[in-house]
Amino acid sequence: ENFNKVKPKRVYYSPPVKVNFSQIYNFNTFFTFVKPKIWLKISTEGIWKSKNSLIPLFLKRELAENWAKVKGALIIEVFPAKIPKHYTEVWKFGEEIFLVETLPYQALKGPPIDNKFLKKHGPKEKIPEKEPPIVPFVPPEVEKISEEGIPFRKITHGKKKEKPWKKYQKKREKEKYE
Repeated sequence: ENFNKVKPKRVYYSPPVKVNFSQIYNFNTFFTFVKPKIWLKISTEGIWKSKNSLIPLFLKRELAENWAKVKGALIIEVFPAKIPKHYTEVWKFGEEIFLVETLPYQALKGPPIDNKFLKKHGPKEKIPEKEPPIVPFVPPEVEKISEEGIPFRKITHGKKKEKPWKKYQKKREKEKYE
C-alpha cells in the first residue's frame, strides 16, 4: 500500500578517470590475474599488452582472487617501483582499481615457469597424422577390365519365393469368403 517507501537500489559506477602515472608509485604492490597460457606468452615476450581491454591492477588481493576464480586464471603481483616512468597511460576506476595498457615482465611476479607448469599449461603436443589406409591389392587382369569398362547388362530382380505357410494362409482366406 505504501509503495513510495520501497525504491530499487540504483548502482552507478563512474567511468574510469585518467590519472597521472606517478600516482601508482604511492603503492607498494598491486594484484592482477592472468590466464596461464598468457602468462607463458608474457614470460617469453617480456611485455604484457592486452589486445581487447585494459589490464586491471587491484589494491586488494581478495578482489583479484575473486576475478581469478571467475576467469580461471592465476594471481600475479605487480610492483609499480619496477615500472619505468611514463611507461603507459593509467586510469583509475573507483578507489581500489587502476587500469593500464601494457606492463613489463620485470614488474611482474607470478608462478615460476618450470617443467611442472609447462606440463600442466604448456602447449599440447600435436597428435601425428594417421597413415593413409591400406590400399587393397588389385590383380592386373582386373585393372584391364576396369579400364575397358564392364559391358552393359540389365540387373534383374528375381521374383521372391513365397513361403509355404503364407500360401496356406491365403488359401484359407479365399475359402472363407466363398
